[in-house]
Amino acid sequence: MSASLESVGTFGETTRPVSLTFQSLRSSSSGNCLLLCCGDHSILIDCGLKTQKECRALLDAHAGRLRGVLVTHAHGDHICYSALKIMQAYGTPVYCHDDVLPHVHRKHVGRLNSPLELTPFAGEAAVDVGGFGVRAFPVPHEPQCPTFGFVITCGNKKLVVCTDFHDPDAIRPHLCDADFVFIEANHDPHLLRLHPNYASHFHLSNAKAARLLCDAARAGRCAPRHVMLGHLSEQRNTESLARHAVTDHFADEDVDVDFELSLAPRRTASQVVTIA
Repeated sequence: MSASLESVGTFGETTRPVSLTFQSLRSSSSGNCLLLCCGDHSILIDCGLKTQKECRALLDAHAGRLRGVLVTHAHGDHICYSALKIMQAYGTPVYCHDDVLPHVHRKHVGRLNSPLELTPFAGEAAVDVGGFGVRAFPVPHEPQCPTFGFVITCGNKKLVVCTDFHDPDAIRPHLCDADFVFIEANHDPHLLRLHPNYASHFHLSNAKAARLLCDAARAGRCAPRHVMLGHLSEQRNTESLARHAVTDHFADEDVDVDFELSLAPRRTASQVVTIA
């Protein structure tokens, strides 16, 4: 793939060719953190790192580049007290939807010694978050926990990032003609029967993820360049099962897999994906 892309000041004006990259730093029920970089600026999507040491190391590694953290929902594997405490100390902006804001305050912010300012946004209109155009859309997850996926634009590139949902209909319209897609493939139904877990019903199965991607490939003018599957359950899924669910469903539907397919490791960083 080409590594060239026009840099953006807000999310419209272009300046010079730079690279747009995506990397999963963690992706599981033990912690979620995704990194999106464009030129000299970057944002995190969620920061569920459990220790202040980990969070401090992450922010130190991206000092001078990190423009903010975008929060999907208030569950502790996506945002937590440790991360918020370090972000507060570093002055890192934290963004979330209006509906998510009171839940983050109640679960996490109230434990801080001094107030943390969260930057809320409302509705589904695009907003500027650290130089990226971000449009939030609600997805069905656990009851009483508002959760959002994001369509993110940078120059003429479109990325869709969405985990922690159980109904593909919520995200299907947003996937059309995306250049990059990150969605969850949380569990295999057979392994879920062997290892029952009530919370898994609020997450997307491998089979549903496969059907969702196939529907998007058929509906769009072109397939994404790259798809990454994340949030795989440790007991109820394997990388092989998730990958084969996608490739087998595409084969059954006689649709070509015209994109690179990768899987996000649970506790370590993924490969860096260049989106161009």
